[in-house]
Amino acid sequence: MQFTIRSSMTAIAVAILLLVATQVFYMAVVYPAGPETVLRPITWMVEMAAFTVITIAALVLSARSPHAPLVWAAIAVSGLLNMVQVGIGLAMFPPAASVMEQMPALFDTVLKGAFFLYFTGKLLFGLAAIALGRLLLAGPSAMRKAIGGVAILAGLAATALNILALPTGLDWMMPAGASGTAASVLLAVAILLLRGQFAETNS
Repeated sequence: MQFTIRSSMTAIAVAILLLVATQVFYMAVVYPAGPETVLRPITWMVEMAAFTVITIAALVLSARSPHAPLVWAAIAVSGLLNMVQVGIGLAMFPPAASVMEQMPALFDTVLKGAFFLYFTGKLLFGLAAIALGRLLLAGPSAMRKAIGGVAILAGLAATALNILALPTGLDWMMPAGASGTAASVLLAVAILLLRGQFAETNS
């Protein structure tokens, strides 16, 4: 498959929006269905595929795109951390949960470790949203300026709340996750809007 900056940016944005959709589906459908539902591993496998696409495409962009290489590096690291986080959920949650009554500290450790990676990934998406929001804010279009401003605000909120969540565990899970999801949406929109500008020097 031939590499283009535009196609790689599109792949990242679409994968991020897919992740947002899976997170909404998880909270609305999967979580209320209980830990034994088959929808849980299916949803996590979809997320694993999306994070894999994000990681690979962002790694290529960080190496080959002259535009915002640090942003793509941050997105790639976020994708990689979340691949590990989802892997923990798929491979380690079931056996840890099966001995939770006998060894409650084991499941608690696995859960908090997974969420530490989750919060770090959201934090990096927030930083990426701030950086790309600034690029939109500097553009000539009023619509882009507005979206850029909102992306910066969402990125700042996600960054701050997920930093707070890192040392406190699950106490900040809902606000950190919600702010990170909002920043992810704005990040995807910013990536889509910047495709034409970034692709002008495609190699």
